Amino acid sequence: ESLISKLCSFAKEAEEKQDLGVVLYEQKQITPAVLKSLLKYKIFRINEFKLNKSLFQFLDMLKPGNGIQSIKLLDNSIQTDSAELVLFMLARIVTELLLAIGGNAKNLAGIYQDWQKQKIIRQVKFWEEKQLLEFHHRLLEIDEAIKTGSTPLDLAVHLDILVMSL
Repeated sequence: ESLISKLCSFAKEAEEKQDLGVVLYEQKQITPAVLKSLLKYKIFRINEFKLNKSLFQFLDMLKPGNGIQSIKLLDNSIQTDSAELVLFMLARIVTELLLAIGGNAKNLAGIYQDWQKQKIIRQVKFWEEKQLLEFHHRLLEIDEAIKTGSTPLDLAVHLDILVMSL
């Protein structure tokens, strides 16, 4: 018996008992066919949470000398997602770029699809290793300052200043 048929069977029983306290989480997007079969039952409500495209555009544009162009996308990303998510994603892309220094795709092997590796390798060419390490260090300082409460500025302001300094 498939998971979908089990869910539909469960939904039918739950609706009869008026027991509506169920939450299901799926990391991947649910196919239209599965959605159609689930939405027949009132018990299911589908909420989809996608990250804003501007966040990925911002991360793709991240390079020295591009602060002014990046700031608008950064601010849009912070407004639609959150400054904390932007910080996390910035730390992630900087780590990826550090792994790819010198066009070294083998450090990314097994983790990323080929198109992702190529995108990272293209982006890292805009950075000198020293610049990237300094940017990473500044991200760490911002994270520590926010978490310890040793700064009067909020995270969004710190990120704006960091990106403008590129």
